[in-house]
Amino acid sequence: MRYLRMMLDLAWLASSFVLLTVWVTTVTLGPAGILAILAFATLMPLLFAVEGLELAVTALLHRPADVHGGALAELTRIRNDAKFSFFPHRQLFVVVSIVTLTLLNTFDAVYVPGVGRVADGAVLFAFNLAFSTLSVLLLAQIPSKRLALVDPARFFRATWLVCIAVRWVGETRLTEPAETLVRLLMKLLRYPTEARRLREPLTIQYDSIDDCWLIVVPER
Repeated sequence: MRYLRMMLDLAWLASSFVLLTVWVTTVTLGPAGILAILAFATLMPLLFAVEGLELAVTALLHRPADVHGGALAELTRIRNDAKFSFFPHRQLFVVVSIVTLTLLNTFDAVYVPGVGRVADGAVLFAFNLAFSTLSVLLLAQIPSKRLALVDPARFFRATWLVCIAVRWVGETRLTEPAETLVRLLMKLLRYPTEARRLREPLTIQYDSIDDCWLIVVPER
């Protein structure tokens, strides 16, 4: 089983390298390359931050945090919000970033080293789907979430300024229509009308069997 996992890891690593090579060749030779590069350079770090903040903020909601100054003030605002508005508002950044990256990295043709320009529909579909999926997954979502789980306070200290932008987005009330659906679902499914806050601090444990970090909620 260990060798099978190793082979799978090598296969995905090789596939990612090939996709990145084709992408670099395409954006440097194709006319749409500048926009794709700008989007990748700006939105990928933003996505990295907001994805990790989801778990970092969750871990720090109900336990002491080694944060100070502006970071502590922002964390306090999030903690005192009974509706936990930070989470739906940050989702807007996630969706916009992923959709924009996908659109700007969907090409009419790709340039494969040693082959040249390829415009076959099946190849383009496979590349556009695989590159957008793997780049977001491997460069933004997984690394940020793992770092946020290992040390949520440190991750929050490094990225808390993004929370201000998330709060500003909330002032536009762009995500407010979803609240109507939330209230309807809460009523139909008999959820509590107010968020129940845990008095006990949350803890994080590493599960060596499944190779993942778990947020442990104390029994009530």
